[in-house]
Amino acid sequence: MKTLTIGLLWHSINSGNLGVGALTIGNIALIRRAAEAAGLPVRFVILGFVDPGRPAYVEGADIEFVRLNTKAMVPAGRFTARCDSAIA
Repeated sequence: MKTLTIGLLWHSINSGNLGVGALTIGNIALIRRAAEAAGLPVRFVILGFVDPGRPAYVEGADIEFVRLNTKAMVPAGRFTARCDSAIA
């Protein structure tokens, strides 16, 4: 069975803004629950910025993080092409 890859654009693994962190954690939890109910394996690719000096609080074997910074912006088209679906 194919693993469903979900892209989370502009999400964060360590934001000092806890609302941003809650959005990331909540989206992952909701998608995991829906995928489990559908019998689909799921993995996540998160595209976002890192807050320097803050530890990551969003982690997991099924989570990949693509780091953005002001010098090297990954074009959204290339990023979303790797995903079955993407949420901004």
